[in-house]
Amino acid sequence: MPEVLVSGYLHTRSEGAARRILDRLGRACGLDLRAARLTPRPGQPGEVGFLLTVPWAETTARDAWFVLPARFASVVGRWSTPGPPVETDGRWDFALTSERTSLPGLICLTVEARST
Repeated sequence: MPEVLVSGYLHTRSEGAARRILDRLGRACGLDLRAARLTPRPGQPGEVGFLLTVPWAETTARDAWFVLPARFASVVGRWSTPGPPVETDGRWDFALTSERTSLPGLICLTVEARST
């Protein structure tokens, strides 16, 4: 089953506040982000990194390429990406990144999708 790695940085000073931001992000995109691992961002006081891998129902690169941006559309209006998915030997992957989000406290967001 394909998987999606959701990561980014939050502007917050406490774990509780970070969890609340992730809860709002999860509700906005329809993913359960409660198990995300939080780590302080080195050299950046008040910033916390987060990371979580979730299973993904889309089984083709084409489907994931269109569904993922739509899933996060209420939070991210514009993505940066190196290009469309690359498929090799039936495996594919791609990444989307945004440093402009509408969710207060969310500094940047990266979503990486890959087949397994």
